[in-house]
Amino acid sequence: MEFKVLPSFFFLILALGWPSCQPTSEEIAEDRALARVHSKSLMASDLSEISQGLSSSDSALMANAFVERWVREQALLAHAEKNMPRDIDIDELVRDYRASLIRHHYEKLIVGLELDSLVTDQQLIAEYEANESQFPLEEIIFKYDFLKMPRNHPKFGEIRGLWRSLNEGDTRAELGQLASSLDFENNLEGVAWGTTIEIENLLPVSASVSRMRIGRANEYSAEGDRFFVRLTERRNEGENAPLPVIESQLKRTILHKRKVDLIDSKIEEIYQQESKLNNVKIF
Repeated sequence: MEFKVLPSFFFLILALGWPSCQPTSEEIAEDRALARVHSKSLMASDLSEISQGLSSSDSALMANAFVERWVREQALLAHAEKNMPRDIDIDELVRDYRASLIRHHYEKLIVGLELDSLVTDQQLIAEYEANESQFPLEEIIFKYDFLKMPRNHPKFGEIRGLWRSLNEGDTRAELGQLASSLDFENNLEGVAWGTTIEIENLLPVSASVSRMRIGRANEYSAEGDRFFVRLTERRNEGENAPLPVIESQLKRTILHKRKVDLIDSKIEEIYQQESKLNNVKIF
């Protein structure tokens, strides 16, 4: 295989000929070759826009890099073509790829314009109840309440009192609203689940989930902060994952089903339209 790589001094000449960082109108008009590999040539016009806004020296460096990369890519391509298996129809592959791209972009347009992306709580629950056995847990998880606040905060006594009566009436909502209004880190909605490691990462190093009992309130102190945590439920490895843990997966599943149904419906609609116009013939 033979190909010609331009000597480095050519790029200095090229840079001097490009005071505006682009080929002159005369050079573009001539469209002279800058490099050649077998029968393929890199023309001056191919580099006319790659270095806009650069100095002459930077333009020369960019031109050098571009040409060096181009000759190597073309040499590789030429070698690959020579070693192409005879049973591969490149033209057919290109046609298939083109058709796939066109379809992909059209489907993306349809989905963007027509897909209903709203998933209601009722739809999530229905999907969960129909498929919960397909989501077994890979490790033990706990449902938990959590709150972190400064130990010397003036609301400490009030918040601690609410925490200790968390399961009474509207106490959970009241405590959650108060903690959030004060920007205290918390999980008090009653839907938080976490692994042992995830929960312990919220707490001081002295805290250990293995020593906590379900339903018992726990408090820890570290570096001026007070940590409140209570485990309220446990799910073992192999049991069905609770809905909040797989909610995002369920939403993706619901939306994927809608997408498939939408595209299938659109295909049938287009087919019927084209059939009525006599554009479809089956022989």
